Amino acid sequence: MRLLRSVIAAMLAAGVAAGQAAEQSLRFDPAHAHEFTGLGTQVWASPDFAAERDQVMRALQIRWVRLGVGPRLEEAELADHMSVADILALVERAAARPIDRQVAARYRAFAEEARGLGLRLHFVMWAPPRRWMTRFTWQGATLWRLGEDHFADYANYVAAQLVYAAGNGLHAEAIEFVNEPNTYDAEFKPPVYDRELVLVREAMDRAGFRDVGIEGPGTSQTYAAVRYLEELHRSGHLALLRAVSVHDYDTVKLPEPAGLSGLPAGLAGHLPVVVTEFGDLALRFDRPPYGGGASQRGQGNAADSAAFAVATTAEALRLIGDGAEAVAVWQLQDLNWGKGSWGLLDLAGRARPSVAALATVFAAIPAGARAIGADGLGPGLAATAFRSRGGIVVALANLDAAPRPLRLVGLGPSGLRVSGVYPAGSDPAPVREQGADAAVVVPANAVLVLSGR
Repeated sequence: MRLLRSVIAAMLAAGVAAGQAAEQSLRFDPAHAHEFTGLGTQVWASPDFAAERDQVMRALQIRWVRLGVGPRLEEAELADHMSVADILALVERAAARPIDRQVAARYRAFAEEARGLGLRLHFVMWAPPRRWMTRFTWQGATLWRLGEDHFADYANYVAAQLVYAAGNGLHAEAIEFVNEPNTYDAEFKPPVYDRELVLVREAMDRAGFRDVGIEGPGTSQTYAAVRYLEELHRSGHLALLRAVSVHDYDTVKLPEPAGLSGLPAGLAGHLPVVVTEFGDLALRFDRPPYGGGASQRGQGNAADSAAFAVATTAEALRLIGDGAEAVAVWQLQDLNWGKGSWGLLDLAGRARPSVAALATVFAAIPAGARAIGADGLGPGLAATAFRSRGGIVVALANLDAAPRPLRLVGLGPSGLRVSGVYPAGSDPAPVREQGADAAVVVPANAVLVLSGR
């Protein structure tokens, strides 16, 4: 009998009898809080569903957006050794073509829209014109690299696009001068990126944009940024960046949520880390019961599911908890010319589930809150606290198919209570404060938000 009682007690302690995992401790250290400047998203200066996208941005308290700029130039008109004025003339001529005649009007309309929402603007220059690039084939794939004779031309191109945008009311806080330099569309190897960074900074300064920062390298995964940052450390040019930018699609290889696990601590130096694109590419979303992941289109897409919404929110929280100062979800809306289903709004202008999941967290975070990451996290879990003068918000996301009992350590007696949950049908138990700790159970496949003093 004594042996039986011992076995039962051990089972209860492990949570087996209750069908629940053992309690996991998460430790928060307020001394390591960092600035959080807000949730952002990728936008396009399109008139489609402007009212709907504004509603989404208000619901999520979007504070900054990333915008691609620049009408397509006539490649045949490009030459060698072009000045900013030369390129600007071509930009203005291109914008007057019938196919691009609405570019200036769309810029001005979006500038007014952004001012009304109080948005900060970050620009991305997608790639150099192909006329200045060299085509290579590597392992059967085609890739493009900027020709050495056109490094200065491309720097002037970036400056000219800034002049044109500013002339139409769009003023950038920061730019990425190339998108994902580790990929085939515009490959900039680390030494080339380093050299171009110097030229772009000089061209921007000459054109009157000293106040516009450069963020980079903007690689397609966080771990791909390592070689670029090491090169900038070697050259001494890291200080030319205002922020380190990365894209986070790491879940194609790393467990969810991946966060900044691919970026070694300290490699950014004293610079803030800004995630200018993130999305979930976990392979589980490419398999049944889903018709495909968010990079595809079609019926039964994972992007239309609550599970994907929870995963997207978990990734945002993990990125912020790992130290990101700002994160931008890819993307605000699907467009007809695209191929994926990433948009927070679908092609019909309807809000996807990710809007409700993200709003559960980000609508609760006041401006000026500082983020506090948690130690003790593992796969399938995200937890970040946000402390402001008005109190504290703790956001938790559980990707597991079973509830997760957690003990929150280090936040002190805060009177925490449940203030939000996604999906709406989830039924969380009340928070139990035990001295300076708090015990909570996060429902399966859910986002849970706690608020306190």
